[in-house]
Amino acid sequence: KCLKYSINLVIKNKNVKQAKVNGVIKDVWNSITQCELWFYLAHLRMNQDGIYYSKARSFEIQEVRQPFVFGLDKSDAFRHGIWGTLVGKYACYRYGTVSEAQGVINGFCDSHECGQNSFDSDMDNFNNLVSQQYYVQIAERYKVNFFDHDVRVTKDDWEIATYINSLPYVKVTSRSEVWNQSLLSLIYID
Repeated sequence: KCLKYSINLVIKNKNVKQAKVNGVIKDVWNSITQCELWFYLAHLRMNQDGIYYSKARSFEIQEVRQPFVFGLDKSDAFRHGIWGTLVGKYACYRYGTVSEAQGVINGFCDSHECGQNSFDSDMDNFNNLVSQQYYVQIAERYKVNFFDHDVRVTKDDWEIATYINSLPYVKVTSRSEVWNQSLLSLIYID
């Protein structure tokens, strides 16, 4: 049975499936949606522990940089803004090219919002796309051995968070405004 660990232990031990976020124990394992699970099962080159770690890490960084206040505020935009990059860094490094990894990140982030057709899911999808665009800028292909190439991100998580948090936050008031924004900004509803 998994004990209730703080987020810092999740960071040190990627096999732990629980994290303490805002004083509440979050079961990271059960926060993976059914659609995310099905996507992962179709993309077994993804690192399963990396999926959980990137989700827990995004909550930890959010708590430090943009403390959670309400579900659709700047903190949610920030978390989605870093999450896709972290998924790429920790779960999609086994792909041979940056564009292949980015395609998997895009599909995985889309699977997180599967079955939802709402203003807030549009906001999340947009901020996920901002994160993926940043991932493409900072990821690089490298040679693992004679036959294999992987993708890596050399920036640490706090550098990623600093860049994402430096982007302008734009408040949108309707679904039609969502996709008219620059991919160099994060959007929120408030």
